[in-house]
Amino acid sequence: MLIGGRYETIRELGRGGFGKTYLAEDTYRRGNPKCVVKKIQPASKLPALLQKAREIFEAEVKLLYELGSHDQIPKLYDHLEQGGEFYLVQELVDGHDLRQSFALGDRWDEKTVLAHLREVLEVLAVVHERGAIHQDLKPQNLFRRWKDKKLALIDFGGVKMIRYLTLDSEGNFTFTQPVGSPGYIAPEQAAGNPQPASDLFALGIMGVQAVTGYSPNQLPRDAATGAVLWHD
Repeated sequence: MLIGGRYETIRELGRGGFGKTYLAEDTYRRGNPKCVVKKIQPASKLPALLQKAREIFEAEVKLLYELGSHDQIPKLYDHLEQGGEFYLVQELVDGHDLRQSFALGDRWDEKTVLAHLREVLEVLAVVHERGAIHQDLKPQNLFRRWKDKKLALIDFGGVKMIRYLTLDSEGNFTFTQPVGSPGYIAPEQAAGNPQPASDLFALGIMGVQAVTGYSPNQLPRDAATGAVLWHD
């Protein structure tokens, strides 16, 4: 499949609520270098919704272009709209995600957990300084690069809002659900009001996951406050 008359897909890398991700080749560049193409599918192609989705998309890609100047965030090479669907063309991160590092039952020592938190926070600080929020921090969105063992922060969530955009009965734009992943999503983000602190909540949950060996959805919560009860 040729996207935008330029990006030839090789295989599908994954799919989620927002759309699909492909490994592709850039046929316009010498040597046809590989890249990642993400397709974001709006829930509807009504003209009014598409126009609003286009506005969200343009605002988010502006941030992604800026963030890509950081060494540990994939560069955004291109963005385009085709057939009422939106595409991001990004740098391919050669490495592996951290899902196996958080294997069920594995418990990290305190020194390792603190080193991990510090490593992610150093990248998040840059993200927040530039007015962005990741909105979907979890082990599979942290990649350990083969070449230098540094972490790369991938798959920012803001652009996924397009998938959940809809019109209510009064004709107002609304979202059918918040961006984020169960277990890691902060209460204010789940209520539709993401903040920089929402990323810190998700990172904190990963820290709890690392020291307890339990997945976030296995951890008990206070019925009244929703606070994670993990110390025991």
